[in-house]
Amino acid sequence: MAETSSSKSDEEREEMLDRLLTRLALSDDSKLQPLLPKLVPYTISSLSSHSSAVRNKVMEILSHVNKRVKHQPEIGLPLSELWTIFSGADSAPMVRNFCILYMEMAMDRADSKVRVLTP
Repeated sequence: MAETSSSKSDEEREEMLDRLLTRLALSDDSKLQPLLPKLVPYTISSLSSHSSAVRNKVMEILSHVNKRVKHQPEIGLPLSELWTIFSGADSAPMVRNFCILYMEMAMDRADSKVRVLTP
């Protein structure tokens, strides 16, 4: 029974990630900045799932994010939200590794005030 509820939650998570990917793909660059603070932390947190379908969807979303923000340094990434996930006691190693990667990207894009204020 526990396996069924876990599978159902993985299916729901996969559907949610699919909707997020669609939303990301349809948003133009001017609307990307407000979307990222919600999308990136949820996506990276989803890496804790044991479902390969969920992990594949996560990688697809993160790849899309990377392509969109790579040549646009003015687009910021959610540093404080990623720090919260990273510092959580129950974070899976893969989640923590991706948090580090995206926190580094966020720091490179942040101004000096944000860098000082970050815990």
